[in-house]
Amino acid sequence: MNKSLIKIFYFLLSVGSYSCITEYDCGEGGKGPGEPTSDLPEIIYSTRPYGTPNSGWLLGDAYIFSATKQGDVSDVNLMYDVSYSPYTTDIALSPEGKVYWSEPNYKDDEKTYHHSFVEGDVASSPYKKNVFSYENPEMFEVKELTYHLGNIYFAGSTSSGGAIILRGNISTRQVDTLYQRTSTDKVEIGGIKFMNNTIYWVEYDKGSNSMRLLEGDFTSSKIVHEHAGINPTSFAIDTKRGKVYVVNNISYIPDPENSEDELYVGNLDGSGDLTKVDFDAPMVDMVDIEVDAYGKYLYWMDRSLDFEEKSVLLRVPLSEFPDNSNVEKLYEMEACYSFELVSEEW
Repeated sequence: MNKSLIKIFYFLLSVGSYSCITEYDCGEGGKGPGEPTSDLPEIIYSTRPYGTPNSGWLLGDAYIFSATKQGDVSDVNLMYDVSYSPYTTDIALSPEGKVYWSEPNYKDDEKTYHHSFVEGDVASSPYKKNVFSYENPEMFEVKELTYHLGNIYFAGSTSSGGAIILRGNISTRQVDTLYQRTSTDKVEIGGIKFMNNTIYWVEYDKGSNSMRLLEGDFTSSKIVHEHAGINPTSFAIDTKRGKVYVVNNISYIPDPENSEDELYVGNLDGSGDLTKVDFDAPMVDMVDIEVDAYGKYLYWMDRSLDFEEKSVLLRVPLSEFPDNSNVEKLYEMEACYSFELVSEEW
């Protein structure tokens, strides 16, 4: 059976039962979301603790796991130990069951950043090989990674404050720059997705404090949505209903007492405007969101902002959205940063 791939990527060291992270998570009466009504198929995820208030974000060892859950029973297996490369972040998966990630390394003698892109196998995790490499004196971290038709598309931030999107071909090992914004643009890339062979990506303009959702092929593109006051750290597309969901990360500077992220929804064809969703469910720090391949669920990961490394993965049926009466809690985890979920069936 061919796999329907959606990614669930998060920084997770343990899986267990859900407990309230904050009063906001549990809602009035402290009940919190309900238990899952169906089993969760296999997921692949990577982990990295995000540090302490004094040590900074994104610190610690990185690992790649597989996991399944049937009822209350979770089966978690370590696939790859990439703790030697602590800046490993995103992962990508192919329909053939391959998993890809990047391993950055700063070469002090050459004053440049070296990124190795590695291929692993979901079915036989000891297997891995380098598929191509990329060097850039400014791009210090790969922040977004996705697979499409034999290519790995990746985006990163530059040390001077710009942003760049590239494509690496797995067969030829050639890397091409597709899109670049300079430091004067003050732009960050908040995500890249392929839907029906169409490329979508979101940008955050730090100068004007606004976001843009774009559609195209990087050389020729159009703005689908533009909205002031949104710092997009993740977005999800529901092709079944023609909708796009965007996270406004207002909790970027942790303040658990006064900041809660927001969720916006709009039409994928660009008609109308993005509107804020009145959705009374855990959204303290929505580090990532996804829609499954058949448009059944909206998944998101909510993270504590008190540096206790507590996070929870939740989902809600899109047929009932934005009604949150059937929000399901799937996992409680530690050291969560962002996620991508993969499954065979939904």
